Amino acid sequence: MTRPPLDSPWVRRALNLAIDRDGLVKLLGDLATPAIGQVPPGSPWFGKPSFKITYDPARAKALLAEAGYPDGFSTDVWAIPVTRAYMPNGRRTAELIQANWAQIGVKVKIVTYEWGEFLKRRRAGEADVTMMGGTWDYPDPSELVVWSTCGAIPGGNNVAHWCNKEFSDLIAKADIVTDQPERAKLYEKAQEIFQADIPGVMFADVKGFGAISDKVQGFKLHFLGGQPFGGVSLKP
Repeated sequence: MTRPPLDSPWVRRALNLAIDRDGLVKLLGDLATPAIGQVPPGSPWFGKPSFKITYDPARAKALLAEAGYPDGFSTDVWAIPVTRAYMPNGRRTAELIQANWAQIGVKVKIVTYEWGEFLKRRRAGEADVTMMGGTWDYPDPSELVVWSTCGAIPGGNNVAHWCNKEFSDLIAKADIVTDQPERAKLYEKAQEIFQADIPGVMFADVKGFGAISDKVQGFKLHFLGGQPFGGVSLKP
């Protein structure tokens, strides 16, 4: 967001409108739903964000013209080179984005590196547009402080280099509020700010799944960075 043309909110909104999320989510089969915000709907702190994410290439092209790019522009999209729980096929996803953006005149060069090199270069801010995602370490949206706030820029986790003080203040306040409905309102407002400024495009909320024998009992699926097996046993 520090380099043109992506420093323009109109350009970012155009790119957002030009992505067919339903098409992207089809890559995941029945294992995901289109993302609404940064906090997944299954969280008690999801709130009720007022924004609606739409697919509107015609409006996207008009926004590009208003931003001074009636013929589009060229950019890179960095595709995740490994299979992750949140991204089974980075290359194919990048190709779908490439096709979507071509409809509004934006020419995409798909870039990728070996995973370690990819992460290092991404943290250094080399990418114009890059994929990222994650599995939460614990079921609380306070993790947003690691990825989207002003303080997350120096360490390289905020790869968009987006610094919105109002957003960061809301996240900081929500981290210390103990009343759940009040926290939900704070995260709701923060997500509305994120969606208005478009430092990133949210794709999908994925579902956790696992294969299990009918001989196993006491197993509970845990989709937060690890799978505990306490209390799990085999039926006699």
